[in-house]
Amino acid sequence: GDTHTASLPFSEDGDYRFLLACADRAGNKSGEAAAEFSVDRTPPSIEILGLEPDSANRGEVGAEVRLADKRLIPETAAVEVARLDQEGEKRRYRYQELSGGGGEIVKKLLPESFPETEEADGLYVLRAAGEDRAGNRTERELLFSVNRYGSVFAAAGETGEWLGAETYPYLPEEREVVIREYNVDPVEDFQVSLSRNGAVGLLSEGKGFQRKALSEGADTAGWKVYEYRIRKEVFEQEGDYELLFHSMDRAGNRTGNGSARN
Repeated sequence: GDTHTASLPFSEDGDYRFLLACADRAGNKSGEAAAEFSVDRTPPSIEILGLEPDSANRGEVGAEVRLADKRLIPETAAVEVARLDQEGEKRRYRYQELSGGGGEIVKKLLPESFPETEEADGLYVLRAAGEDRAGNRTERELLFSVNRYGSVFAAAGETGEWLGAETYPYLPEEREVVIREYNVDPVEDFQVSLSRNGAVGLLSEGKGFQRKALSEGADTAGWKVYEYRIRKEVFEQEGDYELLFHSMDRAGNRTGNGSARN
């Protein structure tokens, strides 16, 4: 007998049903054959509310993640948070799952996950993923920081050896002073002041001190690190000195430290 083949395009997403029947020249009719199927080329959508990409957050921190697809597989809907600046960090993050109906799942990252403590300041990534029954998968990643306490200043290199001594340091000659500033977020607004015997004046960058951003590496752990090198010439005269550092980060935190005395 003859074999006839027909191609039927189904180019648009949707639920389809077709019915086939035929007859030959002698008037013989076939039985009917029916089939139902769906075409789905659209991956699930993921919407993250409450957090902006690459944002610096200093108040209450939380988020709402909406995963939606008519054919979403609930078991594949996943939301997780990881800390980027502390490898192996084991802190648990609290979530609440809600059903939005119509193929939507809502997962909330609760503010209790980020208590108002210095230990919570850090760099984080929120990852969300979901898959539908056609195998379409969506993954989304959002970087953000929690920064409520601003910068931390610490003496570095040889400066840390004598400035970190338990007794007040008396130096027989002037020395370069090296201070590092650590912050979760970029710091672009800063100033360095020098007090000698109680008289305070601003130091100018390039003349009184040099400042540079250190490249990311093992000693930065993802944080922004800035190194200040105070020229030894500013300590040429005898006296009691104090260095004062003031800065403001992208989260709006203002920090002022009396960081070095000699």
